[in-house]
This record gives sequence, C-alpha cells and structure tokens, in this order.
Amino acid sequence: SLPKRQLQMDQLVTARNADVGLETLLGFLPDEVSDGIFGQAEVALAAFASGLAVSASLNLGGFDTHGDHDQDHTNSLVELLAGLDHLWNQIELRGLQGKVTVVVGSDFGRTPFYNEGDGKDHWNITSIMAMGAGITGNRIIGGTNANYEALALNPETLETDSNGIIITPQHVHRALRDFIGVPTELDNLFPITVEPVPLFS
Repeated sequence: SLPKRQLQMDQLVTARNADVGLETLLGFLPDEVSDGIFGQAEVALAAFASGLAVSASLNLGGFDTHGDHDQDHTNSLVELLAGLDHLWNQIELRGLQGKVTVVVGSDFGRTPFYNEGDGKDHWNITSIMAMGAGITGNRIIGGTNANYEALALNPETLETDSNGIIITPQHVHRALRDFIGVPTELDNLFPITVEPVPLFS
C-alpha cells in the first residue's frame, strides 16, 4: 500500500500548499447563505469565482414519490426549477455564463401509472437537462412510445430510428467526457465502452 499512501500524502501536501485557500471563498459568498439548493448554488459559484473549484454537485431530494405523487412531485419540481433559476442568476452575477455548463438528471424516472397509494414507483426511463456554455439548446433528443418505453435513436442524427440504439447512462457519461474534454489517460483509467453520441454539442 506504500505507493497509494505516498500519492495520498502528496495530494494532501498539494492541497495544503495551494495558492487559493478556503479563506478566499468568503469574499465571494453572500452575507447570508441561503438554505437548501439555493445555498448550494451560492457556495458552488463562490468556489468557482474564487478559483477553489472547477466542478460541483448539487443535490435535491423529494422525488421518490411512492405515495401522493402529484402533490409531492409538483412541489419538488417547483423547488428544483426555482433552484436552477437561482443557480443561473449566480452564474450571471459572477460573469461565468460562458464558462459553466449545467447538467440536471436523476438515476431513474417514475412509472407512467399510479400505484395503490396514488404514488409512482421506479421506472427505468428518465431524462436529463443540459444548459450553459457550449450546449446546443432549444431541442429535445429522444422519445418514448405509448407505453413510455425508450425509442431507439440514430447515433449520428439523434432522430428516432428503429434501426438505431437505445441511449443508456453510459452513453450520457461518454458524451459528457467528450464534451468537457476529459484527457485520454484519465478516460482510460475508467473506460466506458459504448459508441460516442454527440448529445451535448
């Protein structure tokens, strides 16, 4: 375990000796940080603006609506959209709209039908939303049939095509790596063996 331990110690020394310390973050935070996803957005953008971070993961729960789906899911969606609006306002406030890409997603969707408790259970079809720097916007990629099952896509035109492929999470991650330019040596450490599909550019 010595080489691994040495790498960890080197990373710790690098972090401690970094030119940008945590104290620089304070100058970019609002006087009072908001709660919930609003606060997450404020901290993330302060970290970007200070040079302390280049990526962030924001989290919002409340979507696992096995009961009372319509009311609970609607409330969560309203909170999510308000949080995204606040996030983008923070991006523009810092002048980073040409440098930040936002991707919103979930690990699964909800069934197209209700269960006995007026809820919706787990469904293997979901969606993502992307916006920001470099994203080709104002379009929808993909679709479902009447049973809410995924339709195949042509990997080049991104149009529905019965002879195409079903987009999987691996395709999304492959496209994200290609979009942001993950170096080949790093990409090879954690290979994703699916054909590239230009989902974002």
